[in-house]
Amino acid sequence: MNPALDPATAFDYYAYIAWATAALFILHGFAMGRWHKPYWMTGIPFLQREHQSSTSIPEFPNAARITEQFHQKGRQVILFHDFDMDRIGFRVKIPGPGLHLSIPMYHGLIRYDRYNQQIFLKCSIGWLPILAVVVGALLARRPPEFIPLPMLLFVTVMMVGSLAYSYFQVRKRCNKLMELLTGTGN
Repeated sequence: MNPALDPATAFDYYAYIAWATAALFILHGFAMGRWHKPYWMTGIPFLQREHQSSTSIPEFPNAARITEQFHQKGRQVILFHDFDMDRIGFRVKIPGPGLHLSIPMYHGLIRYDRYNQQIFLKCSIGWLPILAVVVGALLARRPPEFIPLPMLLFVTVMMVGSLAYSYFQVRKRCNKLMELLTGTGN
């Protein structure tokens, strides 16, 4: 028998894939927790809104003011962070004592163009949790005896359904955020 085809002596790529995914999760958590700009500019963009005012927008709000307005309106808790005068990042906050991590749903960036009186809102779904689910499914499927194919298909359908539900919920929340920023909502 060819030693390359023998499962006992074959090179185990799955272990390297698992370690690489774990390393990406650590980098993801660090970049997200430290509010590094590149994290907020990446992801799978699914919603971009733009609002141009014909009158002068008085002042672009800071993160503290937006957070206060969100709490007054009873919206889902979202963390905001000022990057500079014209950019604010945001992410979902997990409820709990002292946890300020992002649920793998969405994060985004609000940008204000003072010259043209425009506000841009970009919401993105994090790509790493999706990658982790796919890699986890591949690793679990490695020995075909452990997880039957119907169960793997069921989990895949549930994941796609959850992402679709998340898309519609996040779209609604991002639209509410844009209404809050522009003053066009309730």
